[in-house]
Amino acid sequence: MSENSASQEFKDLCVQKLQDHNVTLLYGAKNEKYNHAVVLKEWLAEQIHP
Repeated sequence: MSENSASQEFKDLCVQKLQDHNVTLLYGAKNEKYNHAVVLKEWLAEQIHP
C-alpha cells in the first residue's frame, strides 16, 4: 500500500479528519472479515500508531 503515490496524502487526510470526527471505511464485499476496508484499516493503524 505504501508504494502507492497517493497513500501518504490519504493517510494525512485521515489523520486530519480524525482530529474532529470519526473516519468510516465502507466496503461492498459480502464477507465482513475479508475485504478492502479491513486491509485499509489495518494499514492506517500501522501508519498512524507504528
